[in-house]
Amino acid sequence: MKNSPLLIALSYYGDTPVAGPLSNPDIQRFLEAAGLPADSPDETPWCSAFLVWCFNQCGISVPANAATISWLAVGNETHDPVIGDVVVLAWPPDAVAHHHVGFFIREVGGGIYVLAGNQDNMVDIALWKKADVLSYRRT
Repeated sequence: MKNSPLLIALSYYGDTPVAGPLSNPDIQRFLEAAGLPADSPDETPWCSAFLVWCFNQCGISVPANAATISWLAVGNETHDPVIGDVVVLAWPPDAVAHHHVGFFIREVGGGIYVLAGNQDNMVDIALWKKADVLSYRRT
């Protein structure tokens, strides 16, 4: 797994936006990698941009952008995910953003652990319901 997008993602574990008018330069680089302006504020939804950055850092070009739903066109769908596969998730209709994307870590009962950016307002691993999964993508 040397120089894998998953390992790149783990190296940013705990990275958070900066409170106030300043922005975290890491998050601004993620957003720029996904095609947004370099001075985009770190309050901009950045889960998709984070994954684009992680893949780019490994020399892997993906046809995704800052729109989370763009990950549905990446790789091939799989129904048997393994650690490091991309998972696209749906959020409740009343959420600000209706999709989320991250790296599949493991399944536990009716849930899955996902490593992602802009999750709990940081890069972290969180438990999601399997019912929220729109697609697992193998790159």
